[in-house]
Amino acid sequence: IRFHCIVLLYFYDFNKNTKELYNLEVDRIESHNIISENHDIANDLDLKWKAWANSHFVYPKKSN
Repeated sequence: IRFHCIVLLYFYDFNKNTKELYNLEVDRIESHNIISENHDIANDLDLKWKAWANSHFVYPKKSN
């Protein structure tokens, strides 16, 4: 999910969830994850993504 030049990458796995946050204005190749310095922004974008994902049924099905 993206807000202006900030992008949150969310890697969904059933065993763990990994999130990365980048400022594309200064880091176009996404080499410096800024999530540790920007928890509020990451949490806000995470909530927005989850709301969208739930409303569009995009979560993967669990394997048997």
